[in-house]
Amino acid sequence: MPKSPLLNNIEGKFVNFREVEISDAKFILELRINPKKDRYINKIENNLQKQIDYIKHYKTLQNEWYYIVERKDGTPLGTNSIYPYPIFTEQWKDTKGYVIDNSQGMLSPGRWVMSDESSVLESLESDYLIKKLFFEHFPYDFAAQIVHKDNTRVLNFHKNWGSVEIGFEDSIDHIMLNFYKENFLKNKSKFERMLYGK
Repeated sequence: MPKSPLLNNIEGKFVNFREVEISDAKFILELRINPKKDRYINKIENNLQKQIDYIKHYKTLQNEWYYIVERKDGTPLGTNSIYPYPIFTEQWKDTKGYVIDNSQGMLSPGRWVMSDESSVLESLESDYLIKKLFFEHFPYDFAAQIVHKDNTRVLNFHKNWGSVEIGFEDSIDHIMLNFYKENFLKNKSKFERMLYGK
């Protein structure tokens, strides 16, 4: 089954999303191996061919949407995506130490990495658009977020918009949060006022 074209190209006021292409491999690689960026994200090998191969594999998938975030003039600024996510595994524990059981997984936003060239409004809108897209097009009541415990800037950002800390993963020092649809809807007008002045 082909992907819905409604999810291929997303337009905002400051940025657009378009689906990743093989020609984006160099940009993505340079973004993700940037020492300022890779401190708190999954490490990848500095290998352009592997990045190309990864995108080729992505192109065969029907349950994943991987975007380049672009300035309105077409300048690439970052990445964002919606992809299958093993929300909880046997390694995740809630704050009381109990194992959270989830054998089915789900889709969730992720891979949000923005370059230093992006403005505050461009970065904020890229986050807003992926959440809006996720909750409008997929039947989930929450989006899962994993953030390194030392990445306090991003942790505080998500919590300020209603994300709730629900657990931790000791071996990789990451905190897990849920961003509930009801909190998105409750804060949607605040997002839009900040971004668009309405």
